[in-house]
Amino acid sequence: MIKCLDDPVIDFATDGWRVIRFVETFCRNVSGPEAGKVIQLRTWQKELILELYRLDENGRRIYRRGLWGLARKNGKTMIGACLALYHLLADNEIGAEVYSVAGDRDQARICFRYGNEDGSSRARISSRLHHPRRTGDHLTPC
Repeated sequence: MIKCLDDPVIDFATDGWRVIRFVETFCRNVSGPEAGKVIQLRTWQKELILELYRLDENGRRIYRRGLWGLARKNGKTMIGACLALYHLLADNEIGAEVYSVAGDRDQARICFRYGNEDGSSRARISSRLHHPRRTGDHLTPC
């Protein structure tokens, strides 16, 4: 694997590099001046992901849940949406299910947009998704 000079240095086994590669290859910003461009994680975001996907001596993930407390406007929704996409598409779990919970509809809509409005990556990943259809206020699988 090719690493950048600003990549974190770690001394433990982790699946985090695979997750980071997925995010920085398939996930794109959906708003702001970077809209449409591939997401480039910051060093501290990579460190969080590397730790979350840390492996034990048997190659199993140490953590089953993660809780990150970050101030407003630090990309919590973006990271959560990218991790949800990773688990749906690339984690090699048959019948994977991902649930996203938000404090209000607007926040939920932002999270959903990361997976639904990414047109340039859609061609590469759409064959692996069953796009939901809207029924009232709920999304249901096709």
